[in-house]
Amino acid sequence: MRTLDYLGALFAAILTAVEVQSGGVLGMLVAAQAFLASVLILVHRKPRSEAPLGVRLLAWGAALLPLALQADRRPWWAVGMSAAGLLLAIWAMASLGAAFGVAPADRGLVVRGPYRWVRHPMYTGEMLTWLAVVGASPTVHNLAIAVALAVVLGVRTRWEERLVAGYDRYRQSTPARFLPGVF
Repeated sequence: MRTLDYLGALFAAILTAVEVQSGGVLGMLVAAQAFLASVLILVHRKPRSEAPLGVRLLAWGAALLPLALQADRRPWWAVGMSAAGLLLAIWAMASLGAAFGVAPADRGLVVRGPYRWVRHPMYTGEMLTWLAVVGASPTVHNLAIAVALAVVLGVRTRWEERLVAGYDRYRQSTPARFLPGVF
């Protein structure tokens, strides 16, 4: 499945260039996230175990799905919420380092950075960004994409929690899946 990694890294590099050209705070944050993803995809550890092919393909598809969200309006609160989500996702990705991957796999358990408080902070950041877009432009199209992303996120988290060695102990010490004290 290394071919998917290379294609994903290439796509992230192209997205980086496009977003840098678009300018603006959100464009620069998306560019930073895409650039970091392209680097980490190329240097990540070989997994000890990974999800079945169907789940891996679903994860890769879901990585592209947020690009289909359409924001007609960008009120200040949505820009702020999106920026906060992107910053959290970038921090989580950087904390994962060589353990980062798009598809669920065991590349080692990470408990540093935001992973000290939440088991899936990168997904929390991504959800904040999606919710900002849907809140600013609550179309049927955006709602359908957000629901699809939430379903795939559920599949991804369950597979990650099942695959990563030592996860049961981590779940006990870090009970919050997405939001401390809530969920």
